[in-house]
Amino acid sequence: MNKIELENLDKNYYFYIGYESIIYLYNNGLLKYFRDKEIENNIEQIYKKNHDYDFYNMLRGKTNSEEDMKKKEKKVYMIPFLKCLENEVQIYDRAYKDGIFKGYTMEKSYYKPIDVFEKKRCKIEYLKMIKKKIEYLNSCGVFIGDFNRKNFLTNTNKNDIKLCDLDNFRIYSFDFDTKNPNMKRFEYCCKNKELIDSYCFNIFTICYLSKICSSYFNFNNKLPYILDTKENREIYDSMNHLDNSYQKKYLIDNLR
Repeated sequence: MNKIELENLDKNYYFYIGYESIIYLYNNGLLKYFRDKEIENNIEQIYKKNHDYDFYNMLRGKTNSEEDMKKKEKKVYMIPFLKCLENEVQIYDRAYKDGIFKGYTMEKSYYKPIDVFEKKRCKIEYLKMIKKKIEYLNSCGVFIGDFNRKNFLTNTNKNDIKLCDLDNFRIYSFDFDTKNPNMKRFEYCCKNKELIDSYCFNIFTICYLSKICSSYFNFNNKLPYILDTKENREIYDSMNHLDNSYQKKYLIDNLR
């Protein structure tokens, strides 16, 4: 993996501003630039120009600390060498500005986010594929944690799924970089950290089939009809009353 200087990249503003980064297009690939004060000022100008103050205010103050960036740099260096992640969206080079790590380049996948497909049959197939990927990655010491619909990409034949945003995964001794409320709740209530993906994926399954946001899941939500079986009601109850007795079971395994 090479080190490259950001000044040498012909980059253009691309399509995505997230909590911790901006994605740029460069040549035929993508540059993920972790947010700093300079980027924060640029974001402010973008949203003031478009009068989208609510979205800007939601994203304010999400810059990364020096300690965060050192951890990301080590993780980004390691990812391309992991066989279990070789079929996901590939990381190419680490990007630096004045010798300081700022982000990394990655392939521009022509896969589509699974969120663009509406048919329930397709969604169920995607969920089953993701579950297989979870089990494989977990067996290799890699955990996804944050199941964001935009981070699961599928090809035109709809027979494969790629993962992106790999730098936020828990990989061996490197913990998740950012944790949503569902992840924080699990880690507070259950000591077995290796079960976190089954819990978060079950929440994602409900939300994906119900077209609701999974970041702040409310256990007052009902199971979608297709998931509403005796076995799944028991799993759902164990998720609602989460403690150390929680077991690794998947809602997607018990359909009507």
